[in-house]
Amino acid sequence: IRNTGWEIALDLSPVATRNFQWDIRGIFTRNRNTVEELVQGLLRAQLGGYNWIEAGMPYGFLRGSFSARSEDGQLLINPTSGMPFLDPNQDMVGDPNADYKVGLTNTFSFKGFTLNVLVDATIGGDFYSETINGMLGRGVTRDTENREKNAVITGIYGNPAQVTGADGLNRYVPLLDAGKTIPNQTRVTTNDLFFTAGTGASFATNGAFEYAVFDGTIYRLREISLGYSLPVKWVSKLKLTAINLSLSGRNLWYLAPNVPKYTRFDPDINSVIGSGTQGVETGGAPSTKRYGINLNVTF
Repeated sequence: IRNTGWEIALDLSPVATRNFQWDIRGIFTRNRNTVEELVQGLLRAQLGGYNWIEAGMPYGFLRGSFSARSEDGQLLINPTSGMPFLDPNQDMVGDPNADYKVGLTNTFSFKGFTLNVLVDATIGGDFYSETINGMLGRGVTRDTENREKNAVITGIYGNPAQVTGADGLNRYVPLLDAGKTIPNQTRVTTNDLFFTAGTGASFATNGAFEYAVFDGTIYRLREISLGYSLPVKWVSKLKLTAINLSLSGRNLWYLAPNVPKYTRFDPDINSVIGSGTQGVETGGAPSTKRYGINLNVTF
């Protein structure tokens, strides 16, 4: 395994006066884990769950089923059902490793008061979510409202008869009419888009694995705390060294722009814990906000 990366830290104080100070601490991290080679004769290995390793691939990549596509990336649609064909092969459908992470802490001090604000962001990093997949398939989120509305999936008709490629693998190819591809015109209901009794023919329940994989980019207000330290002249009268009272809140806000909006899903949830497993959620507990009051007394 080859591991390369960057970590850059920034510390500065834009404002520093007798009674007021503003301090900023930022950190940027970027890490890449690539599998260089496996033992002789081994093409790939499963780490656990849906995470795999293979030479030349990111460590722990997500592997599973996906919809059949033409060479130029267009979905191949079943002329009968109007839904994409399920490719008979499996491949990488996601990389759980983040592109980069950023954290920024702002500290404002005014006389005895101190305000800390911590924000962070994780950019990139795919994850599989059984929860989102189930919510879409069961229609319990507004992302699937108007389930009786008809829709036409963008793509071209595929030939129902698979062909064998030069690599020996079977696959679907476009259905041609006089040598030209045929745009999909078969309508399906919104209900059919997210649920089907068959395997691999929807975008949720019983659908291809790729449709349960999402981009885990997330922006978060990680923590805010406000503290007050009593003046030394007051504390000394109590025969103490210091007294500090603070209020804090964690996970007060987050934005995950690339998951279905109304699921309000937090990509930080990772319910499968084990060696090499990451980016897999199969029913984990939801994230929570936390509030606290802290009193520190120094004798």
